[in-house]
Amino acid sequence: MADNAKDNLYDLDGGNSVEQTESLYYSSDETETVKDNTLYNLEEEERMERLASEDNEAWKGETFENSRSVLLLLLKVLTTPVEGWKELKRSRLKEDAVASRCFYPLIALAAASEFTGIFYEAHFTVSEGVIKGIITFMTFFFGYFSVLLLSGIFLPKDLKERLNSYYGKEYVMLNISTLALFYIVFRIFPILGPVVAFLPLWTIYIASKGVKIFRVEENLKVRVATVLSGLILGCPILWNWILTELLPQNI
Repeated sequence: MADNAKDNLYDLDGGNSVEQTESLYYSSDETETVKDNTLYNLEEEERMERLASEDNEAWKGETFENSRSVLLLLLKVLTTPVEGWKELKRSRLKEDAVASRCFYPLIALAAASEFTGIFYEAHFTVSEGVIKGIITFMTFFFGYFSVLLLSGIFLPKDLKERLNSYYGKEYVMLNISTLALFYIVFRIFPILGPVVAFLPLWTIYIASKGVKIFRVEENLKVRVATVLSGLILGCPILWNWILTELLPQNI
């Protein structure tokens, strides 16, 4: 009896000891897991709230001066479109900053590139270069405003308002800047013409990636991307044709 009692007591203590130890071990592990998950969820919620707050503030038109290079930002948009557009939106640059540091300089360089005809064309004249330069500058300049104007006709009202925000205007400017950049490359290296002719397809790709930052509804993404890509590519082409017909190039 004494031995059995002793064994039972030993088993009882041992069993309880093992169970309690395992219980404590797993309880501690589960507790740590819960704490980790809770901490992760809190951090994730805070991050999402911060991004949502930034996104809401972005559409209020509140911009500020920024010393960052807009040309480097354009390069990032060209190489990694999604990240580039996100960075543009987060930076909240003033429209004037994007226009003066990137858009106007590039379309001015595109206009000046018409004078490369001196090296490649046998009967090139300065007056011809001036006229072609004016046509090129006005092509991209009017193309920018035409995209903003026509998008209000083909896009829903809320998207029209977003496109007329600071980010929407900068989105259009940077996309047209890529076209101006490709044109400069073509004028400097005309031998690359067959290759450069396909580069505007990259602009279409970039423009379609930028549509996601407008928070477009899923069922409207294809439509919006098609309309904006068509306008960004089509408006400069249309203006180039109109101006070429209107302005004499041989004086």
